[in-house]
Amino acid sequence: MFYFAIFSILFVFSVLEISNLNKTSHKILIGISWLMLVLVAGLRYETGGDWGIYTSIFEKTNPIIQVFAGKGFGNRGMESGFLFLCSLIKQFGGSIQSVYFLIVLFNITLITLSLKKYTKYILVGLFVYYCTMYFVLDMLYTRQSVAVAIVFYAMSYVKEKRMLRFFVLIAIATLFHRMAIVMIPLYFVLNYRFRTITLLAIVSVGCVLMFFNIQWIKNVFVGISTLLGENFSRRALMYVSHDRFAVARIIGIGFFLNIILFATTLFYRKKIETFKMGNIFINLFFVSLLVYYYMYELVEVSNRFRIMFFISLIVLFPYFVEIFEKVINKIVVFLGITAYSFMFNMPIFLEKESASAYNPYQNYWYYKLTGKKSTGKERLEKTHKSFTDERQKMKDEREKNK
Repeated sequence: MFYFAIFSILFVFSVLEISNLNKTSHKILIGISWLMLVLVAGLRYETGGDWGIYTSIFEKTNPIIQVFAGKGFGNRGMESGFLFLCSLIKQFGGSIQSVYFLIVLFNITLITLSLKKYTKYILVGLFVYYCTMYFVLDMLYTRQSVAVAIVFYAMSYVKEKRMLRFFVLIAIATLFHRMAIVMIPLYFVLNYRFRTITLLAIVSVGCVLMFFNIQWIKNVFVGISTLLGENFSRRALMYVSHDRFAVARIIGIGFFLNIILFATTLFYRKKIETFKMGNIFINLFFVSLLVYYYMYELVEVSNRFRIMFFISLIVLFPYFVEIFEKVINKIVVFLGITAYSFMFNMPIFLEKESASAYNPYQNYWYYKLTGKKSTGKERLEKTHKSFTDERQKMKDEREKNK
């Protein structure tokens, strides 16, 4: 129950924060939370997903001296920012573990600094991040995690209308994951206050499309990807044709929970908008709903796009707590947030077989110093099998409901 123990610690820290900590204690608890999150993901060893792929990429990447000598990075089709980091670390004798640690250090630091700018409930934000996004970003989508952290920080420049700074940060984010490019057009709308009836209408149409299994997005997705170049086109074709990826989202609990959360956000909208970044994060969450409902045909693509916008919850949820005056009301709201957040990674917290890739947790230094044999490969294969079985069930469910 390693991850559940961390969940419990962060939960207690959040309750203490809501109960009005003094400044010194608050800073200490933020520091402890930051350190835990950095060390757990940063020092993971063959734990989580995609570590085999990233190890292979690192091994094929040339040291920076060879890159400058004209030999290139040694990898094609991979974002240059990530390859440059690998190349630089390799030049100084580092390993893929060094890459993981530096990326997690960067991500958690930037997210913590951003939360300090956006909300007074920083520990609540870190708690929500741990429950909902930590495992998929910092222990799986390594490159995209950097892009998401940068995009999250860049939201302040949307509010301040500093377009050049925003675009520079998005350009840096795309060097680690090309999906960050979707943020460029959003700069021009995230500051806008849409009418509530407009938001309701747009989300309702998406719900109808998904509920009645109306197909439309695949051809649009492939067409736009073709315009963006060969790399985009090739990956798009994989996502719409591969058995593991070309799967539609089913009507499950998430369908209804998102509607409830959206309705709750609209109900408290005026209060949330009293916070400096309130409207921007409402709009960002709204975009995440559009991706969820309108792109339901391609669940893998939807999940990867959505994660750029779904991070809005680590600010919106603290706002939900903050709008109430009495501590008891804040705690009740936080308990609801906890229940919602816990469901995202419940299999990991409860050590279910579908989360074998994460359990048991393996620490790099412990395994290297003790010589203990890693079970990462076997556990990853179990998770892949569970993932494939789950996707097949989703396909079968959709076929049954046609």
